[in-house]
Amino acid sequence: MIEIHSKSDFLNGAILIARIPEEEVDKKALQTILTDPPDFTLPFRHRVINGEIEFTYQIGNRSKLTYLSGNRSPAEYAGLWSAVLQPLLDCEDWFMNPYSFVLKPEYLYCDKNGKLVSFVYIPSVRACSDHDALKNMVTEIAKLNHVQDISLENKVVWAIQDFKAAEFLEMVNPYKAHNLQATMLENTVNSEAKSATIEQKQPVPMPIEEKKPCLFDPPVTQPKKWDDISISFPSKDKEAKEEKPKGRVFTSKKEKKVKSDKKVKPEKKSKNKVDFWGRNPSGELEIIQGAAAEAKQAQSIPRQSPVPINSPPTDTDNMDITCLDIPESSIAKFRYAGSGEHPGVIEVGISEGEVFTIGRFDISLGTKQSSFEFDKKTKAVSRRHAVVERNGDGYSIVDLASAAGTYMNGQKLPPNAPFKLDCGNRISFGNLGADYIWET
Repeated sequence: MIEIHSKSDFLNGAILIARIPEEEVDKKALQTILTDPPDFTLPFRHRVINGEIEFTYQIGNRSKLTYLSGNRSPAEYAGLWSAVLQPLLDCEDWFMNPYSFVLKPEYLYCDKNGKLVSFVYIPSVRACSDHDALKNMVTEIAKLNHVQDISLENKVVWAIQDFKAAEFLEMVNPYKAHNLQATMLENTVNSEAKSATIEQKQPVPMPIEEKKPCLFDPPVTQPKKWDDISISFPSKDKEAKEEKPKGRVFTSKKEKKVKSDKKVKPEKKSKNKVDFWGRNPSGELEIIQGAAAEAKQAQSIPRQSPVPINSPPTDTDNMDITCLDIPESSIAKFRYAGSGEHPGVIEVGISEGEVFTIGRFDISLGTKQSSFEFDKKTKAVSRRHAVVERNGDGYSIVDLASAAGTYMNGQKLPPNAPFKLDCGNRISFGNLGADYIWET
């Protein structure tokens, strides 16, 4: 099995190194690649060291395919599979062996547009992969990338069961051509509709006539302010002074008095008792506001002892009270170190082997493409800006060839090169204030 080592620094960026014995080199394929290098392989240089050939692959501005996964349109989805599988069918033109490619998702790289996929190819007469590795690679790519057309995604899942690269591409390629024609037709229709709209005269807005008051409309009254509202309740004395009307309407001259043998006991007056309308026995409405209302409400609630009934009394004055210092969160995070309107905390909740992508929301796509996205109006942050990955050594950050760059403690990181994150590192996404402190 051929081992591949990765290395990164501020001068050369990210590189991959592989070594094989000199007698195992496929010289015909090596010579053809050096003479006419294909665009689907990472550029490399080689040298002889102690009877072995060392191949050094330069990553450059290419990003890992696993960093650029997400939801895709049917045309983009079909184009992705074509970029991954077509080189394995065309490599024989360079006298290359399909199973001399390193068929692992983490060793697939693509340009920023995600249209051209580059492989790590080791020109060895001894294959470094097999059909099972190819099938596992395709399965992992299908898990990380999804398509808006559910029927197409289901077809891909079924095709992986009995995987054959040529038949697989024959199935997805019609989606790529069909969606390309549909896009061209849609663009043509939109341009014609836009030009027709411009030629049309803009309608003149009609003046809005004021509505005349109707005879049957209710009178319009202006709402009173809270300061103008006064609430008064008639007292008992005032009701007693009001004279009863002298005239009798539908009543007899003499009213009969109803005698009752039973004596009705007068009800006891209670200061706290109120009737249905909230009046007390005196006939006045009791209004309680502010702190007095809270105090009276507290008096009406029966007190409950916090100590159980069967438990012995305790002396709270002699008790030792211990305050527990509970940590805020055990999740690794970026904490904002500026004073602008950027999010205060970016939590990076990933397990070992997972990645956390950071970018800016793209309104043209309309769907989330990264694990965390800044607002669409955020300046100097690219749509796909950086990624945090976790492995056995901890966390590391990678700049995805962003336009404004990613900075660690004031130093700009080379693109697509992983650098270890230590607690307290200052990370800047771009150069316009998106500055964060790394915490674990």
